[in-house]
Amino acid sequence: MNDSQIYSNDKIDLEKILKLSEQIQTENEELKDQNSSLLSQISILKDKLQNSTDREVKLNEKIAKMSESDKIEQENKRLKEINESLKREKMYAKQEAETRVSSVKREYEAKGRELDRRIGEAAKQSASLKSERQSISEDIEQRATAKYLDQKKELDRKFKAQTASYDSFLLGLLLYGVLTTVFTAVRSEAFVSDFKTFFMVIWQFIVNAFQLLLKGGQWASQLGDKIPQPVVATIVHYLLLIVFVGGIAIGVGFLIFLGASKVFEFYTEDYADTMSLAVFLISLAVSVYFAEPIRAVIPINLLLLLILVHIVYVLIRWYVKGCMRSRGYY
Repeated sequence: MNDSQIYSNDKIDLEKILKLSEQIQTENEELKDQNSSLLSQISILKDKLQNSTDREVKLNEKIAKMSESDKIEQENKRLKEINESLKREKMYAKQEAETRVSSVKREYEAKGRELDRRIGEAAKQSASLKSERQSISEDIEQRATAKYLDQKKELDRKFKAQTASYDSFLLGLLLYGVLTTVFTAVRSEAFVSDFKTFFMVIWQFIVNAFQLLLKGGQWASQLGDKIPQPVVATIVHYLLLIVFVGGIAIGVGFLIFLGASKVFEFYTEDYADTMSLAVFLISLAVSVYFAEPIRAVIPINLLLLLILVHIVYVLIRWYVKGCMRSRGYY
């Protein structure tokens, strides 16, 4: 009995324990639910607290901004006061500057009028001085010109007198030399002989040339003799003779004249000077005074030798002048 009671008692205790355990578990779950609810509420409160914190920060920022705005407003007010003060100073300075500018303008206009007056007076004085200077310059120029012309005339007169005396003296010496040379040449048998021979040879050459030309004309005129009519044949004969002889004579004469004119122009352009005259006279004197020794060394006509010497002299001068011209001396 006791065991069964004990068992039943144990069973009852066990059931109580189970019930109690279930109650505890149920309470635990309720507590968990409450805890989760509390956690959610805590989270909500945290969010609210955060929101309130953000609002507080924003409010603080607004308060700071408002305080900064007050400072800015105060600074703006101070700056406005300073700006107004500067505007007043600027206005005063502008008024003072305008006053000074107007004063300076009046002074400048007065000085400008004075300067214009002085410039006008200076221009008048300058015109007067210029006219006076021009008059003095013209007077000086006239006097200088007159003095120059007088001196020039005097110098020209002296120069012409000296030149005339020099030319007379030179001409006297030249005539003396020429006459002495001519007289000596006349007395020199060799020179006189060569002189006659030179012109006789030239005359003989002309005569022989004319005879040769005449023979040629006669040969050409024989063509007219072949005409049957005697009168016409005679006319044609002499006509051919005249045309042949006259044509060739005129052509040769024209060529000789043309060549002589070219030689004369060439000689007179560059070589007809005192040096050429001196060379000719010296060559003539040497040919006259040393005629016999020259003939003994060179068997040549003295007059022809004189001409050849002058030709060689001209050729030498022509060559020297060409060399100097090529090197830039002319």
